[in-house]
Amino acid sequence: DADEMIRRIVGFMEEHPNLFVHLYLDEECLFELGAELARRGEYRRHTELLQRIRKEHPEVFIRSHGHYDRDIITELILNGQREEISQYFNFFREYPDSHPDELSEIIDLLLAANCQDELFELVRETAIPITCSPKVIGGDFALRWFFFEQWIPFLEKRDASESSCNELLAALNNLELPFDPGFDSDVILEPLTAAFGKVSVWDITQCHKRREFEAFYRNIVWNFCSFLNERKGMSWPTARFFADRIEGYLCDVPHNKRPKKAFNFERTKLDQHIAQNCKQFIFLDGTLSISVLQAVYYFAEYLKENRVFSDDDINNTEQVCLSLLETTKKALPASDAGPRIFSTFPNYQWTI
Repeated sequence: DADEMIRRIVGFMEEHPNLFVHLYLDEECLFELGAELARRGEYRRHTELLQRIRKEHPEVFIRSHGHYDRDIITELILNGQREEISQYFNFFREYPDSHPDELSEIIDLLLAANCQDELFELVRETAIPITCSPKVIGGDFALRWFFFEQWIPFLEKRDASESSCNELLAALNNLELPFDPGFDSDVILEPLTAAFGKVSVWDITQCHKRREFEAFYRNIVWNFCSFLNERKGMSWPTARFFADRIEGYLCDVPHNKRPKKAFNFERTKLDQHIAQNCKQFIFLDGTLSISVLQAVYYFAEYLKENRVFSDDDINNTEQVCLSLLETTKKALPASDAGPRIFSTFPNYQWTI
């Protein structure tokens, strides 16, 4: 009974504020309450309660702040309250390695929702500490976005000249870091050239080794990234986020195998990729899984514009995406942010 749970929590918080911390609501109660309110579609009530506890009882909130701040930030994004988002970064700044999984999820949410400024504000202060933390394995997930901020002025100029590449290389190498990032000119020149050039090779049959077909896809995906920025109005980090989803799918090829077909978006293959690569622990991550489908949907349009896909190809691909979107929806709990973040998915009407 969510209504009774809220009544008792608020009543105890008001009548016995000094004892509130000893209820240990963070161990199960608030999670169960959030799940029930999500099933009802009453997301705002859950968020308002969390915000009150955060303000009045931070010693309770901080125990599981990663989960709670993720839920609050999700609601702020969906309600168009972007100016308030950064208020909920403070615990991640103070304790960047305390909730790495939730920090990663928040970064994905900000990217999926096209929140460039908030993303960079968060990773500026968390990327290096979490990368260097001995408590976290694979803590470099925020690092690429920390570096990516340096790319923005050069991507905005759409300049792939040698002098521009050298400027970007200098900007990256001049960052004060506790380690050597290992940037070189090839890392800079290839993406900028691919993003703003014209793809001349669409035939993968000449790629015999893995590094060859990965380079083939990498070139196309950077060009797709530019398409998303220019044609879909995405910020550069968001465009790169969706481009990553495409690159990850296209390069998801078994060891010692190579693609026989450059662009294969058959339902079974796409379904398997999402099931294996879009999880948090053992559960499907709605933001990641639906972002793959969104990326494929737009990529089909990109291929059609470049006369690689026919009308039948793009229609078939879009239908696969819509079908898998329905399947994904059934696999997600009501509390998952993905369906609401992607509520404007083309040609699909969410029932939330």
